[in-house]
Amino acid sequence: MHISERMVKDTRVVVLYGEFDNSARREFQTVIDREKEAQSLHIILDLTHVPAVDRFGLGMIFLVAHHLRRKGGRTSIVNPQPQVRVELERADFPSLVQICQTEDEAQAAA
Repeated sequence: MHISERMVKDTRVVVLYGEFDNSARREFQTVIDREKEAQSLHIILDLTHVPAVDRFGLGMIFLVAHHLRRKGGRTSIVNPQPQVRVELERADFPSLVQICQTEDEAQAAA
């Protein structure tokens, strides 16, 4: 997995590339560590380039979303592939994070 990050106003945008499974542990741990130190209260996880997510990936998304929610922030997921969206819905993620089609939509809902 490859991860790129950037700031847009006060929102951290994290773009993920590749399967989001246990092999991504080290790469995604850096996202979690930065999130704990960051002052931003909104993270957008762009899943456009993620063909599959497993329980590990879902757990990592949950950790980020839960931590942000505890400090008054929020997490948005952008453009998940259909099979990834199914996994998110099975795990009841729409009740925890906002799922949007575009980054602009996620930003506007702030």
